[in-house]
Amino acid sequence: MRTVLFVLLATLAASNAVAEDAPNPAGCAGFAKNTTGSDADCDSAIAKEKDPKAKSVMLFRRAYLEDAAGNFATYPKALADLDEALRLWPDNISALHERAYLYNEYGRWTEAQTDLDRQVRVAPNKINGYTERALARFGLGDLQGVEEDRRTELLLQPNQPRNYIAHARALMWLGRFDEARQDIARATDLAKRTADAEELKNISSVQTDIGLWTNVSDPKLAKNACLGAKTEAEYYKPTFVGDCTRAFLDAQTNKEKADALTQRSMMLPVAKQERSAGLGDLRIAYALDPSNPDHLFNLGSRLADVHRGLEAITYLDMALKLKETHYAYSARASAKYDLGDINGAFADAKKSFEIKPDILALTVLGDCFHTKDKTYNNAKIYWIAAYHLGDRDDGLIARLKDAGVPIPPPDDVPGTEKP
Repeated sequence: MRTVLFVLLATLAASNAVAEDAPNPAGCAGFAKNTTGSDADCDSAIAKEKDPKAKSVMLFRRAYLEDAAGNFATYPKALADLDEALRLWPDNISALHERAYLYNEYGRWTEAQTDLDRQVRVAPNKINGYTERALARFGLGDLQGVEEDRRTELLLQPNQPRNYIAHARALMWLGRFDEARQDIARATDLAKRTADAEELKNISSVQTDIGLWTNVSDPKLAKNACLGAKTEAEYYKPTFVGDCTRAFLDAQTNKEKADALTQRSMMLPVAKQERSAGLGDLRIAYALDPSNPDHLFNLGSRLADVHRGLEAITYLDMALKLKETHYAYSARASAKYDLGDINGAFADAKKSFEIKPDILALTVLGDCFHTKDKTYNNAKIYWIAAYHLGDRDDGLIARLKDAGVPIPPPDDVPGTEKP
């Protein structure tokens, strides 16, 4: 670690020289506070600018305000601006970082890592390069690389509890639980000094995970307890998550590792009472066994469920190219609906329904009709069908109540036809 720190310090002067060369044009100066997604004055300033570096800086600023608005429809425009910014000035570290951020949003991990590798070469003292690259490396299944980046964050900012928390999580994926506990102890000490409630909450979450991951029934039997589980009782054993963790760490092949993580991903949301729990497992399962269409579907479906639609579509597109299933179409329909692509969502939900009716496709069809028609007349037909197919989700119940449908709903709605 001292050697790494020496190298970082030795390159500090060079990276500062690069930063000092960066121009600070007047155009697009309000980018950090603008949440509208557009700025006519910024557009005009970019069109008039002749200096390549100054124009590159302003293109980055416009891309930032485009994606900071939270409108996924502007992401392609932001990427185009960043491409041009980096064509004009390849070492624009702000543009490199922002483009990598967008690549990560899409799940384009390799492209993100390429940009971030360049960023950390040009500016090795900027911590955000390592933070973002750790996300890209995780998406690629490079767990050792994640730990290295998290360790570098600690070298650069040794008094931030969040860096110890992130490093602890990286160590857990490598099975280094004692070291992870040491990091959490240090994070706890720092967070208590500043009474940082948010970091203390994050620390508690990591401590819960360490407990779940290390609670093993019998290390020698863990593989069978995880991969051989078939009944609800076996899945709901308090040691199931720990057994699957042990099976993952001990597995000799990537397929076995991916299978163990897939199993664990099913029970982590139950164990932690968090919908997003287990998403990391599905990311790594796909990275380890990318030719398996089930891993693509599992990951894409969970991403859609937690409203990461752009990334979900990336994986669901690939899954459907390998194997068309009604589940994949309905999951992609849900993701498209979240992103405001109503026509695309309707087409996918209809295709899913034509293969085999399922709850999600029916719900999305109802949502699409409600959005298009601004009435409940057609929407409730599909929501009622979803209910009768077995959906008792709070969201569907709320839709039906808003539409004036009693619970339980009737088999038929007067004046309508069933789908």
